[in-house]
Amino acid sequence: MANAGYIIIKNKEPEKPKDNKPQGYRAFYGALDKGSALPSFCYPKQKEELRRDVNEIENSLKNGYAPEMKVENMKEELKQKKARLSQLNEQEAEATQLFKENRPAIDKRYAEIKEEIAQRMPAFSDAKRPGRVSPSRVLLDEKVGIKGAAPLGKLKEEYKILSRLMDEDPNTQALQRD
Repeated sequence: MANAGYIIIKNKEPEKPKDNKPQGYRAFYGALDKGSALPSFCYPKQKEELRRDVNEIENSLKNGYAPEMKVENMKEELKQKKARLSQLNEQEAEATQLFKENRPAIDKRYAEIKEEIAQRMPAFSDAKRPGRVSPSRVLLDEKVGIKGAAPLGKLKEEYKILSRLMDEDPNTQALQRD
């Protein structure tokens, strides 16, 4: 009962796609994005805060403002934060390169998503009036999709990722009809 019924395969490489084309918007996720709702380049404020922390720690160590008891801890923290920042920059560069390589297909998909989200979101004037929009229908469309369509939540997620890559506003409320 060493493996309790599980099959152990050693030295097997994971299967890779046969072509270099991205497998949807998930291709923009990297190793640092496990469990994250969006890829790391969609969080520019957090990245800027990390960069600011690195600069503050460097300056305090360089100018001697750090207490002697905390110098070693600060050096270790600086090393970790610099490594994290370089990984984020590297991953963002890979995503940008992938985006540039597939720009025509991504532009086409972006336009399709934009149109579909605008059509499936309730109109602003309808949402303002009580009883015009069924909250359960909106939630069902958001989570599962209606009539075999993809869930609206997944389309919005893809829209946000592609918007960040194109340096456009990722807010889906701008797509809402009036």
